[in-house]
Amino acid sequence: MNEMKTELAIIGAGPGGYVAGIRAGQLGIKTIIIEKNYLGGVCLNVGCIPTKALLHASEILLNIKNSSKMGIEINDLKLDIKKLNSWKNSIIDKLVSGINFLLKNYNVEVIFGEAKFIDEKTLLVKTKNDDIKIVSKYIIIATGSRPSE
Repeated sequence: MNEMKTELAIIGAGPGGYVAGIRAGQLGIKTIIIEKNYLGGVCLNVGCIPTKALLHASEILLNIKNSSKMGIEINDLKLDIKKLNSWKNSIIDKLVSGINFLLKNYNVEVIFGEAKFIDEKTLLVKTKNDDIKIVSKYIIIATGSRPSE
């Protein structure tokens, strides 16, 4: 098992976690972020941002459909779902790349895996390949939330 030491460990790379990580990095604090799924969290990857992108596209489509009231006639209007999804995914990729750039720029390390506390200063992170023990002076829990089942 590998062991790492850091000044700040952050569990979760959603909006709370990555912002805290970037700020810590700006202040010169040695920081590691542990993320279970994807950089940017639910909002950026499958929630708010993709939803707003699709809503924007649907508003444009509705405006085009209603443009005949203004004398604008469009006869062969088509929606290409594959292109729409590709466009939406390109927005997500661009934003995730921006977060990744900032984290790297401020020397914040990101580890993909699931973190569990061993004690108040130590985390056990299970990654795809191995387990990592992280000893940290401070730990921020920024895991977001889920509805109860």
